Amino acid sequence: MQYSSELVEQGWTGDYARYVDASLLSNYDALFVLTPVKNIPDEEAQAIIDWVKSGGQLVITQDERKWQLQVSCCL
Repeated sequence: MQYSSELVEQGWTGDYARYVDASLLSNYDALFVLTPVKNIPDEEAQAIIDWVKSGGQLVITQDERKWQLQVSCCL
């Protein structure tokens, strides 16, 4: 994680996961989804939606260059 040292200095802790569920999300205040490259399975998406509705914070980033390359390949 590129900015992990800055986050730690501000008192944040973080983990890396390829899959999340309600049990895992209950341990965290925020979820960062960094440039997703495939669809999130329905069960996982529902767990995230429920968690956000209960106060969890979700941030999704997208690398615009990667998206443009994927779109241009398909046109």
